[in-house]
Amino acid sequence: WVALATCYASMNDNDNACDVAERALRKFPQSAHVMVSAAVIFGECNRHDEARTLFEELISLYPEYLLAWVAYVDFLLSTEAYDDAIELISHGLTETDCAVVFHVRLAYCCYRTGRRNGLFDAVRACLHDCDDGAQQLLDYYPAFAADIDVMNIITSFENEKKQTNEK
Repeated sequence: WVALATCYASMNDNDNACDVAERALRKFPQSAHVMVSAAVIFGECNRHDEARTLFEELISLYPEYLLAWVAYVDFLLSTEAYDDAIELISHGLTETDCAVVFHVRLAYCCYRTGRRNGLFDAVRACLHDCDDGAQQLLDYYPAFAADIDVMNIITSFENEKKQTNEK
């Protein structure tokens, strides 16, 4: 069901994609995989209220399901609902064990909304979260490379790390 709905969505056949996603939800109403896939498809088909409702239900039922959190945040970002995304990210940081995924998206939100201090804090958090935090930031949003302040934070962090490793 999910593969068929995804196939229709990839062909921009939104009516059939949503119809198949709805059938999948009726057939497997508690399946986390079906729920997240249907929510993503609803979002892609501009059925944003249905997508939000389904994402909310999904996170309520499966708070440990990282893919649901990330897909919901990405949906909010795609609709430019940055304040909602920031709020969800803050919840995701407390509910899940994958901080770097959320810090990268938080940096993006702050960048897009001009919240420079939040951006800098999120960049620093990414760098502290894992060894490839800088790469994850730049892979997610390559425009970070053109932001002199972001690059200064990354360079400074990497220099400090080198000095620490040399001691």
